[in-house]
Amino acid sequence: MIDLTPYSVFWVCVVSSIFITLLVLISKSTKLVSSVPMWLTIAVFAVVAVRLVLPVEFLGISKTCIDYKVLPGIYDFITYSSGKIWIFDRTILNYIYLIWFGISAALLVYYIVQNFMMCRYIKRTPAALGRECDMLDKLKKKLNCRFKTKLIVSDAIPSPSEYGYFKHIIFLNKADYTDEELEFILTHELYHFKYGTQWFKLLSEVLWILFWWNPIIYFYKKHLTARIEIYVDSKITKRLAAGQVKAYLQAIFNVYYGNTDKSALSPPFVGTLVQEDEKLLKQRFMLLSDPRKMNIPLCLAVTALTAAYLFVSCRYIVQPGWEPSPIDMPTFGLILSPQNSYILYENGEYRLYCYGELLVAEIKDPSVFENVPVLDKPPED
Repeated sequence: MIDLTPYSVFWVCVVSSIFITLLVLISKSTKLVSSVPMWLTIAVFAVVAVRLVLPVEFLGISKTCIDYKVLPGIYDFITYSSGKIWIFDRTILNYIYLIWFGISAALLVYYIVQNFMMCRYIKRTPAALGRECDMLDKLKKKLNCRFKTKLIVSDAIPSPSEYGYFKHIIFLNKADYTDEELEFILTHELYHFKYGTQWFKLLSEVLWILFWWNPIIYFYKKHLTARIEIYVDSKITKRLAAGQVKAYLQAIFNVYYGNTDKSALSPPFVGTLVQEDEKLLKQRFMLLSDPRKMNIPLCLAVTALTAAYLFVSCRYIVQPGWEPSPIDMPTFGLILSPQNSYILYENGEYRLYCYGELLVAEIKDPSVFENVPVLDKPPED
């Protein structure tokens, strides 16, 4: 059994944000990144995305942790009602929900409209012919890519990119590419489709739509895109000789710095060969020019860290709790006083005794009983 509650969403967001921050910090180290297979890195990012999209608690597995100090005050503040609008309470929490889901809906509409416009552009733009098309057909046979691919070459396209989930489209800007550069560029875009990287990008877009208010998600998208590009690069360079690897890197360099118009036809969901900043591009070059062997202990550590993240996010759910007042406690009609009762602190817990008999097995806040003394050991008769 699973259940989706505001507390589970809050907890998963907090734990995931901490874990993503840790991943981003680790990703900044070229030495660490080069020692872990890129497929494992992408898999870890995908696990985080799935957990964020499904922030549920598992009944029978998840353990509720009650906070009696900080969260109750926050919850009381954001749920305080100053009136009603129709059937809805005017609370800060409801306004948060309204803004959150309203902007998410607007982003979803924007995404759908952008896709619709892109599909219209693809439909009315004829496929390219000539040298580029011949090169594409040759590479598809060479790489055993049996899916259909449409190639569009246009001045409106700022840089080579791929688009589509079921229908595969490759965009190519008009430039004086050599045959070798053209082969590298088209191979790169075909490998995106061959290894299904567009689905990981779609998952990151879903996170962006749902959690637009979380700045950590923007770092997540940026670094996931960089890991995907490096993953595709590594697949390509494995089949290249040392001299060809340098030529491949030079082709990427030429495309990056030859792209002067970054505004035309570049919606956020189109995967672009050069959609990254110079720091990530530098790391990409270093990883490709100096590949290292897989560090098995480090891979096991990353796997263990991911398992710990899943365990903490699934096992524990933190939510506010309120200490009952003394009149709500089961005193069975007895009037508690310093003469007949005391609170005993033992084994990290507070227990209420009356006339020497245990009355309440666990008390969170002994201060609610103003007249009852708190003792470290039972009183002597």
